[in-house]
Amino acid sequence: MVHCDGLLLCIFESGSMAVWNPCLNQVRWIKPLTSSCKVCCYGIGYDGLSRDNYKILKFVNGAFTKNEYANTGSYKPEVDIYEFKSNSWKTFKVSLDWHVVTRCKGAPLKGNMYWISKWNRKPDIFIQSFNFSTETFEPLCSLPVGYDIYNVVVLSAFKGDNLSLLHQSKETSKIEVWVTNKVKNGVSISWTKFFSVTRPDLPVLVAFENISYPVHFIDKNNRIVVCCEEVLADRRNVAVNIYVIGEDEIKSQDEIEQHQIGFSWPLISGYAYLPSLVPVPSSEDKTE
Repeated sequence: MVHCDGLLLCIFESGSMAVWNPCLNQVRWIKPLTSSCKVCCYGIGYDGLSRDNYKILKFVNGAFTKNEYANTGSYKPEVDIYEFKSNSWKTFKVSLDWHVVTRCKGAPLKGNMYWISKWNRKPDIFIQSFNFSTETFEPLCSLPVGYDIYNVVVLSAFKGDNLSLLHQSKETSKIEVWVTNKVKNGVSISWTKFFSVTRPDLPVLVAFENISYPVHFIDKNNRIVVCCEEVLADRRNVAVNIYVIGEDEIKSQDEIEQHQIGFSWPLISGYAYLPSLVPVPSSEDKTE
């Protein structure tokens, strides 16, 4: 599931897709061009020039053998774009020399999508974007923190015009949140550290691989709200918890549910969703 403007794009294991606005109780089913795959990335956004022209993006992430980009560091996956207005798909191939970091889901912002990504032949981690107006991938900026596979990095939108990045070090459990300056036309100049907290009672946001990745947002009181799974004492079950964390204390902790580790395991533990009155887009082709 990914979202934009309160519209949820739901991708099912069967390959079917639906766009849903739960606030308006509207659903539109989308006939996929190809079947779904476990290494596919999805996005939903709109053409910034017309705003009412929403689109869906699907591409295969770089989970390939080394031989496929051993010489150049790039590969040419198929990229599918669905346009709501015309009720049609188009496919093209584009050379990519990067891949989305495993388990890091995309963040929508002002009609575009953003992912934490890594160059195939360089160690650098950066923010990759997809511009739905130009239908192109556009690198945005480097991360403001060091990164390895044992640290947690989570991307989210912040106050409509910015991105926020939550980082937790496995070694120290320290949590930092960084925010960009205003993102405009895919360009961001710098990051600012917005929040930093080190406490012995901070949650460990990811313990091992079959734990869902956390979700965060910054509330109106400039506290971070984090939803995450945490392993229980029996080591077979997890609790899904929501934390509200200030710079000087953990304001609250609420448990949503418990379930077995890996049971119906999603990649992330939830979504920061803002209700919207944006209707599910219709098409000019009324025969769908």
